[in-house]
Amino acid sequence: MKKIISIFVLFLTLICYGEKIEKYDVIVSVNKDKSINIKENILYNPEGKLTHGLIRYIVKDNVGNIFSLNSKVGIKDFESNLPVMLERGTKLNSYRLGDKDVYLPEDKPTLITNSYNIYNIIRTDDKTSQIFLNVIGQYWDMDIEKANITLNVDNNAIKDLYVFTGPLRSQTNNYTIDKNTIRTKYKLKPYEGLTFKLNLDKKIYSYTMKDRIFNIINAYTSLTYNLAISFVLLILFIIVGILKKKFKDNRPIEPVYKIDEKISPSLAYMVYKKNISIKPVLYNLLTVVFYSFLTKKMIIATDRYEDVEYILKKGEKVKEKEKYKLKWEDENEKKYSFVEPEVLEKILPILPPEEKKAALNLFRSKDDLLKNKEVLMKTNLELNGYVTGIYKTNVGSFVYLPMVLTIVIAIITFVINISLLEFNVSTLLPIALLLLNIFTCSSLMIFTKEGKDILRNIKGFLMYFNLTEKNIFKNFDSEKELIAYANKMLPYAIALNIRSKFISKIDDAIRTNNFDEDYIYSGIYYGYIYNFSSINNDIYINSMPKVENSNYSGGSFSSGSGGFSGGGFSGGGGSSW
Repeated sequence: MKKIISIFVLFLTLICYGEKIEKYDVIVSVNKDKSINIKENILYNPEGKLTHGLIRYIVKDNVGNIFSLNSKVGIKDFESNLPVMLERGTKLNSYRLGDKDVYLPEDKPTLITNSYNIYNIIRTDDKTSQIFLNVIGQYWDMDIEKANITLNVDNNAIKDLYVFTGPLRSQTNNYTIDKNTIRTKYKLKPYEGLTFKLNLDKKIYSYTMKDRIFNIINAYTSLTYNLAISFVLLILFIIVGILKKKFKDNRPIEPVYKIDEKISPSLAYMVYKKNISIKPVLYNLLTVVFYSFLTKKMIIATDRYEDVEYILKKGEKVKEKEKYKLKWEDENEKKYSFVEPEVLEKILPILPPEEKKAALNLFRSKDDLLKNKEVLMKTNLELNGYVTGIYKTNVGSFVYLPMVLTIVIAIITFVINISLLEFNVSTLLPIALLLLNIFTCSSLMIFTKEGKDILRNIKGFLMYFNLTEKNIFKNFDSEKELIAYANKMLPYAIALNIRSKFISKIDDAIRTNNFDEDYIYSGIYYGYIYNFSSINNDIYINSMPKVENSNYSGGSFSSGSGGFSGGGFSGGGGSSW
């Protein structure tokens, strides 16, 4: 019963309120700037319905291709004999025609006149200028009793005229053509429209490159802003490039086999991280300090749980080096602690200041250095802050102004494109230049004279391992001399991420000089190097702060008579409100 009543009420509503457009006249003209002018005369009859006016929808982006400047048209200079309120969208504009405080007459038609210009709609080939326009869109939700489309162009210029009517993607042939006028034969039902494709002689209606640029600029409002922003970014990029060239140390880098004693492993790490490495550094400063403590005989390791026995097959023997490795397998978890306090007190005075601070902090968890998260986090935080200060004083400082300007320009670019509801191929240019400038500005530094020497020394040390084929250990005449060198440079090898190459060179030196392998490996803390991943993971994890919880013509010239109703540019429709 309820269903019958609902259908009856709907039927009465349709009878009582049969609003319609009695006549829809459109005049299409070509402006001097090659935009298209549209003049609409819409005779709207509310048929007893209380309405303020019409909402006119005009499509401006049929294709949605951000990489094409043929995708979008510009709708400008909209005027009406009724008050207009514009609501912009990414695909279409909505023009609310009428006064919210005034109703249109219920018992008689009201003539609504609109005019506007459409930019970037003409397409060309060698001999033809084409207008492909969805002049009465498919979004009207009422009958259109009669429609007349007048093409205000030179009749001698018309080469072809194709018309498509009906619902979207269809052809009902509801039209007649009389010279330059298109008329409907019978009414257009709701969601039926009319599209025409007009081919004009290019000699009469030329479309030059100047015309095209002018129309594109008017269709893509953000284009001018994006080009201006790109120009500013390009100037900034050039200035930063000049500054980098001016600040650059042009002295050639020479390979060196050791780091200057004035440069601590911590400072070497900071220089490597900030000025040399192009990849993320997956170990932190505290790991470098740990290995520096190690080579100064400040740390000892013991099995965390129990002594481990290594059971072999009967008659099988294990070389000393392999036995040394077995004792450091990951499953045999180690506990790291400081040596006796009296020994530690003798070492502290000779430490670099940042290592001394770290040692005093870590001493609170001296029995198990890598397991107290609170101590490790505090130590890591203070260590980074302190070494960063040393870096700024002795190496150089970052030039912030170009980066700040780049960020401000990035914000302006974002705001402009969002406010204009546009993202197109012109937006990609400032984005690319922004990324380039961020990359360039991130390495803009003013180095001190001492800083340039430090950077050269560290790069020379890296070059020695990465570029030269010379065996750097061949000048060491004894095992003790090699061990002393290896222990002194080990923290730098850790800091500069060349641990594997460093050990490989030691192996080469052992073989070349026929040194005692077991003696060398036991003297250079090989077990700690072998177990680097486990030690680094413990430090890295435990020292990190906790975190709580479609236009169908394709936008180009359309050949032949193909098409359908709703094809072409623009379109739209409307409704009452």
